[in-house]
Formats: sequence, C-alpha cells, structure tokens
Amino acid sequence: MTCREARQRYAVCVRLRAYDLMSATPSLFDFVFARLQEDSHGADESWFPGLLHEVAKRGNLETLKRAHVLNSSWVSNLACVLAAREGHLACLAYAHENGCPWKPVIDIVLHEDVLESAAAGGHLACLAYAHRHGCKGDIGYAAVAAAHHGHLECLRYAKEHRFAWNEELIHHEATMGGHVACLKFAYENGGIFHFSSDLCGIAARNGHLDCLRYLHDHRDPEDLPDSWASTMAARHGHLDCLAFAHEHDFGWDEETCCAAALHGHLQCLIYAHENGCAWGPSTLERSAAEGRLECLRYAHEHGCRPSPHVCFYAATRRSLACLRYAHEAGYPWDVEVCRNAAEGGWLEGLTYAHEAGCPWNADVCRDAASNLECLKYAHENGCPWNEDTPHLAAILGKLDCLRYAHEHNCPWDDVLCEFASYFGKLDCLIYAHEHGCPWTKKTCEAAATMNNLECLRYAHEHGCPWTKKTCEAAATMNNLECLRYAHEHGCAWAEETCEAAAKMSNWECLRYAIDHGCPRKERTFESTWGVDVEQLSEA
Repeated sequence: MTCREARQRYAVCVRLRAYDLMSATPSLFDFVFARLQEDSHGADESWFPGLLHEVAKRGNLETLKRAHVLNSSWVSNLACVLAAREGHLACLAYAHENGCPWKPVIDIVLHEDVLESAAAGGHLACLAYAHRHGCKGDIGYAAVAAAHHGHLECLRYAKEHRFAWNEELIHHEATMGGHVACLKFAYENGGIFHFSSDLCGIAARNGHLDCLRYLHDHRDPEDLPDSWASTMAARHGHLDCLAFAHEHDFGWDEETCCAAALHGHLQCLIYAHENGCAWGPSTLERSAAEGRLECLRYAHEHGCRPSPHVCFYAATRRSLACLRYAHEAGYPWDVEVCRNAAEGGWLEGLTYAHEAGCPWNADVCRDAASNLECLKYAHENGCPWNEDTPHLAAILGKLDCLRYAHEHNCPWDDVLCEFASYFGKLDCLIYAHEHGCPWTKKTCEAAATMNNLECLRYAHEHGCPWTKKTCEAAATMNNLECLRYAHEHGCAWAEETCEAAAKMSNWECLRYAIDHGCPRKERTFESTWGVDVEQLSEA
C-alpha cells in the first residue's frame, strides 16, 4: 500500500471509525489506530469497544488480537456472544481466554447469551467450547433456539449434556420453523408430553405439511383435532395442509371459507366448498371487504347464501370491481354505500354508485365534509345538505370544505362555532365568525372545556359572550390557563367554579380560584371533599 493510499484509507477510517476498521488487516489497523490516537477527535475512544465487538463478529482473529492489545477493555462483553453467533470459534476462544466474560453486560440489546447464540446459528463447535469452558448462560433457551432454527446437532448436544429442556416450548418453536427432524427428536427424547391441536394449527398456518402430519400421528389421543388447523391453512393459502386436515377429520366450518375468501385464496375456497365445508353471507361480505373479486364471483356463482351488505363492504374497501360486480349481480344497496364512499374520500366509487342509481341523502354530504372533491360532486349532482355538513367540516378542521359549503349557501348555525372551539380548529372558527356565523356563550365554554386557549382568546376578543359557566368548565377539566385568562379578562365566576375544581381534585385550579377571591362554601368543602381551604391556599 502506498503512502497516499494509506492516507486516503485513513481519512475514510476517521469518518467511519469502527465501521471501516472492523475489516482492516492488522498492519492497516495499527496504522489507522495510531493516526486516530493523534487525531484531535480521536481522544474520545468510546467507539473502540464497538470495534472489538465488530471484529469478533467478522471473525478476523489477527485484527481482534491487535485491537485487544491496543485496548484491553472488553467493556460491554459482547465479543463472545457475537463470535458465537457467527460461528467464529477462534475469536470466541481468544476472547474468552483473554478475559472477556461469558455474560454480556448489555444483553438487553441482543436478548441472547453465548450458548443461545451458538445454538441459534447452528455452530456446534462454539456451543461445545462455551459449555466445556464453564459458560452457564440461560441454558434453557439454547435448546429452544436450536429447535427454532432447525439445528438438530445442537439440539441433540443440549439434550445429551442436560441443558434445561422446556419441552412444550421446544415443540412450539420446531413447529413454527417447520423443522420436523427437531420435532421428532424432541418428542422421542422427551417425557410424557403429547402434542396438542394448537400445534397442528401452527403447522398449518405456516404451511409445514410434514410437521402437521407428524403432529397428527403423535397427538394426544384425548385431544381431538378441531377446525382451527383447517382455518389457519385456508387463511394462509396452504392448500396441501387444508386437504390433509380435511382428509384426517380435523373438521371445518363457515369460518374456514371466510378465512380463504378474506385473504383471496381462491383454490382453498374452491376445495373447501367442493368438499362440503359450510359457507354463508359472511363469505361474500369478507370477499367484498378485501376486494377479492374472484372469491366473490365464485361464491356468488356457486350458490352462497346472499347478504344485503355486500355492496357496503365493497365500498368500505374502495373496490370498484367488487362494487360493480355486486350491484350487477343484484345485491341491494342503500344510502350507506354512498356514505361509505364519501367518508373515505372515494370519488370514483361515489360517482359509480350515484350514476347507477344508489340513493343518497344529506348524510352523504355530511360524511363528504372531509374530502372536497366528494363534497363538490355530491352537491353539484343534487345531493341535499344541511347544517351537519359545516359542522363536520369544523370538527375535522377542513377549512376548504367549510368554505365551499358556505359559498354555496349551505346553512350553518351557532353550533358550528361551538364545535370549532371545542376541537381547537381556530382557522375554522375565524372563518365562520368573519362570514357571519352566529356564536353563543357555549363557544367560550367549549374552548375552556378542552383547554383551547387560542380559540377562547379569539372568541373573547371578538365579542363572543361568556358567563360563569366558562370558568366552571375550565375548573372542571383542570385547564388552569383558560381559567386564568377568563378571570383576568373579566369573566364572572361563582361558587360552582371552586366546587367543580374540588370535586374533580383539580387542586391547581382550586388554589388559583381561592387565591383570587372566587366565592366558595368552606363548610361544604371540608365536609364533602375534605379540603382544608387555608392549608391549600398557603401551599
């Protein structure tokens, strides 16, 4: 390596610190480390432990030795875990023989110990080395990790050397991973534990037919198979597992067809129906709800009992193909279909439904108040509206919809300002007031209730009336800022303010009210809520 190349590599290493050094050769490592020591930014060596860990993980033994010589601290003690996980026996042995403890200090990062890491990676030599040299770890999970990842030799080692043996968990993990050899070994070398139908469901869900077959052949004779395995196979599209479950009397029911339809597994749906599995309206509904047109068509054409809600579910999913098919196939629809499309901002579906004769009413414009294009379409095509449309626009803070509705003569009332204030939609409140929408004292009460100080301030500064109910609302909800603002700007208060604060244990508001002369009934406080007024005021 030329001097220029070394300097270029050094510059990269300075920027990347441990991330570049972990694959360095020993000679380059020495060069770069020396330069880092001279670098003004290299004084902080907090990055160095990570370098040791990464070198151990990469299996570069000579660099690991060099790094350890230059900085002997193993710090968080992850080197052994990382070396074992990647199967680097030489690095594992070096780290252990040079003082790196087996137990990581920060095992919460990896949730593993050395034995578990070796077993999970299938590194039998590392597992045996660590075990022979006194590594205890959480040895109960070493066998589980071996089963989960399908490492039979590590599982056998764990059993032969009396590692903790959680039979039920080992069976579960082997089944999850589809490792029938591990499952068989665990069963043949275990106690009296039998397989349950739950394990069959896990095998079917993951498509592990060989495990499903083995589990069925060795299940607890008193634990009869149930329909869960069939449903899981249908849900995840594993036709071979579904067929096996049916042929071996696992049972199935309407939920099996529903699961196949919901997830679009047409072949599973066909198999289940042709072999006598029950189905019903929910099969059609779930097909439409997830936009599974082929499943919807198959179920309809093969006599599935109809549902009046198919069009509604198709609109929920925004599946135009399913909506069109359902309507043309004669399934009924009503205003809920247009409402669903409008609420979801689905202009294409709303347009189709209206043009195909689906009824609508003022609820459609109300639900379209969250989407300007749908609102425009509905209004321009004759859909009625009322005060509910601007109400919902204000609640959701949809100023564009509120403006459109007002400019096109949609009626509004004082409840709009109350809603805008309650939900903190200041821009909608301002627009409504500036364009003549009436407001009442409830506008201020709503703002105080929800601690929307900006709305309260705007309403008061622009002449909105308020009463003692405003202070009472703020005290009830422990909204000290609104209570302070209202009082400092002349809002009346009464005994109800203190009573509300005391009743809700809102001591900050109660203290403020008392300190600023709010009327109260001391005897009522002491007898009803146990409040020492003098002590509270002094606090």
